[in-house]
Amino acid sequence: IPLLRRSFEATRSLGSLTVVLAIMDNSTRIHGKRHPMIAIVTVGDCELLILRRLQGRMSRLESICHTEMQRIDGHAQTPLQLARVDDRIDEAFDDSITIQVIEKGSAVHCVSAYEGDIVVMGSDGVFDNLFLDEVAALCNTFLPPGQSPVPEAHLARLAEEIVRACHAKTRPGANGQYPDAPIGRGGKKD
Repeated sequence: IPLLRRSFEATRSLGSLTVVLAIMDNSTRIHGKRHPMIAIVTVGDCELLILRRLQGRMSRLESICHTEMQRIDGHAQTPLQLARVDDRIDEAFDDSITIQVIEKGSAVHCVSAYEGDIVVMGSDGVFDNLFLDEVAALCNTFLPPGQSPVPEAHLARLAEEIVRACHAKTRPGANGQYPDAPIGRGGKKD
């Protein structure tokens, strides 16, 4: 949260955004032993999914952590956001409002990290259109077990396929029906 606050305070740009930030922390110690962790901060409807091979190195990737979206009053089109606007938009706006969102509205998670974990970070464009099991299935298709480290080209191909799958949810299928998505048939085009 301090990093996010310092970043906001170091900018003067106008606009709004949602945030997903993850930092690998290799300095944590549990019972005197080094224990890598992933620290996660989210604001709004960006999300993060961590997948792990729970049944051994040759097993399928399974979800072990998923952040929740933060939307105002639960409405799909009103995510919590960090913002800075000028007098043209809101004469009463004060940066302290955004500082308060960062300090009191951020969702914070700390998760143990293990070799082979896959972290998928995305905007609402991903997680409004794809169910978690669909994201996991794509990861299992493009990241088969037994590859360590995972080749960069496989990660790039996976990212492209996730975007393609999101776009496919916004188009009717051969039967003329829109596919199901977490926010309803046809997902969101953004």
